This record gives sequence, C-alpha cells and structure tokens, in this order.
Amino acid sequence: MTTELHVREFAWRDVERIFKIATGAFQQDFEILGSEKETFKRGLAPYRIGKWIQKITRNEYFKFYVGEIHGKVVAVILVIRGAHYWYITTLMVDEKYRRRGYGREILTFVCTTICSGGGERLILHVPEDNTAARTLYQSLGFQPFEKLINYWRTSEQANVDLPKGYCLTLIDVHDPRALEITDKCRSPHSFTIFGKTELPPWHRRMLERIFQTGIAEKYALTTGGNWVGICNFKAPLEKKGAAMIYLHMLPEHRGKGLEEALLSWGLTRACNLGLPRVAVQAKQEHTQLTRACEAFNFIQIEVLEGMFKNCANEDRK
Repeated sequence: MTTELHVREFAWRDVERIFKIATGAFQQDFEILGSEKETFKRGLAPYRIGKWIQKITRNEYFKFYVGEIHGKVVAVILVIRGAHYWYITTLMVDEKYRRRGYGREILTFVCTTICSGGGERLILHVPEDNTAARTLYQSLGFQPFEKLINYWRTSEQANVDLPKGYCLTLIDVHDPRALEITDKCRSPHSFTIFGKTELPPWHRRMLERIFQTGIAEKYALTTGGNWVGICNFKAPLEKKGAAMIYLHMLPEHRGKGLEEALLSWGLTRACNLGLPRVAVQAKQEHTQLTRACEAFNFIQIEVLEGMFKNCANEDRK
C-alpha cells in the first residue's frame, strides 16, 4: 500500500534534498550546463524571500511545494505565474520513490489549487521521449501545442558576420519592448496558448537582479531602426558550465543568414568567457535555425513537447 503524500510549501531547509533530487532527475542537464550546488542554492534564494514578499503584497507570482513521506522530501513542484497562465518549471520525484503515484498526487494538488484560485491555464514542457510523464499529463487533461529542440556543442572562435544592415544592441533584461517582439515570434497557435506577455512584478525583477547566478544579457536585433528579433544570452559563473542562447526572430527575417551569424556570435562570446560549451533552444517551426544548428555541428539533446491544460476544463469535471 502506497503511503499518502504530505504536500506543503517549500522551506529553506529543503534545499539540500531538492538539489539531490534534481541531480538525479536532470543528470544530463547538470552535466552539460555544469551547475554546482552553491549556484543551485543561489538560484532558489529569491523564492525564500519571495514567499514573504508575496504574503505582504498579496501579489502571488509563484507556488513552490514539496511532497513528504514520513518527513522526507520525495517530490518537488514549482510553478510561475504569467499574465494568463501558470508555468510548471519543475516537477520531479526522487528516483527511489517513482512509479508510486507521487508525481500525479503533487501535480493534481497544484492543478486544483491554481484552478480553484481563479487561474486560467497551466503550461509545461516535457521531453518527447519521456512517455511516462507525457501519459501522466495527458491523463490529467494536458494537450500538446508546440515543440522546442535543445542543442549543444563546444564553444569556439567563429567569424560569421551579421548581414549588412543588421545590428545587435544590448538592452535591459526587462525592457518591455522585447516582450512584444518575442510574442510576435511565436506561432499563432502558441500565442493563443501563452497570450500577451507582461513584465513580472517589481519585487520579482528586483530579486532576480540581486540573486543573479551568472551573466544574464538581452540583445535587440535591429535593422533600419526597427526591432526584428531578440537574443538572450545566459552564462554561469563557473567556467565549466555552458552558455545558453535563446533566439527569437520575426518570420520575415528568418533565413537571411542571421541564424548563422548569431550562433557564431554566441560561440565566440562563450569562448571568450572561458566557457567550454554552448546550448541553444530552437522552436521546431524555426527551421532556418534548426538547420543552422546542424550546419554548425550542434548535437541535438532532446525535443521538448509543450502541453497546456485549461482550468475551464477542470471545472467541468
């Protein structure tokens, strides 16, 4: 007989257990990205303080829960609020406690909490080859809507220039104009799922700046004075990790050599920072970027399937 899971809010004393569960659940990610324990803990610090800020401001932007069995944390779930949805960034179960229904139990708890609290929708991304997880999500009413592809390769000095007339300009990481561009870069169907992106609350932005775990830069891709794309570059403080690149480009500017130039820029930037690897995430429909990744000998890590669940459907059950 399976022992019932006790779900409660995350507390700072849980960090060591969460790190241990994460390294087992996302071993490949830790190997490629090179995240260390202290960096991992620093990344959780905003939630330690944010929990109290949320209570004071009554402006909730995340829910962070752990599931216990006999006082031992065996499951973790973190969801972040967007403008019209809640995004499940993490759902993991200790490998010794899997296939006992604990993932379903903590996920059901969160879905019920969010939907009964007035939430519109939940969104997540899951590895396409994780059949067990996808089956779980589908059984709880989640439906597929998009696919993302993750790549990686070693960094190096590269020399592909931007096409004539295009520039890359450093901007503030929370520049609202960037949100408008990234929304326009989504497929029409994905945009209907996510809705219009809004800036996170001021206290979340403040905590992100205070507890930065590395370099976090945002660049505007411009031509003729107009913004036509956004490039996010993230890099850890540790020199053994990987830089992360996220490219968003308006459809009419794709396939003009921009993908190759921006990958070249990212490889060089990472190399100059002393980072051994670069990881890139591409939307499946951005075929010009996936082809550029293949041309630059990036290795495909995984395909992530985006899934969503409408709370209105939950209410009708």
